[in-house]
Amino acid sequence: MLVASVADDTTTTGAEMEYITSRGFELPTDQTEMESLDWFNMWSNRNFPYYELLVGDTLYWFDTIVQKIVWKTEVVTVDRFPYSHKQQISTVSQTAWD
Repeated sequence: MLVASVADDTTTTGAEMEYITSRGFELPTDQTEMESLDWFNMWSNRNFPYYELLVGDTLYWFDTIVQKIVWKTEVVTVDRFPYSHKQQISTVSQTAWD
């Protein structure tokens, strides 16, 4: 999951990458709404790009409902931490964001 800070992971490398991400629901259409939400992935298996994603990388957001890319965003922070079950997430993420 990408939600708690590791110092090395929050710096840019100068070689920013581009990734496509998607969700199983309709994404916001309003910029203010998109910016007001925290976006995260819960990769229990640490799938690609768990280790590769860095600050400065570009994320293209594919909306599975309308079947097209609807957002282009820049990664501004990357936080990583291991977890053993989803209930643990709320405790760790709440601590990280307080």
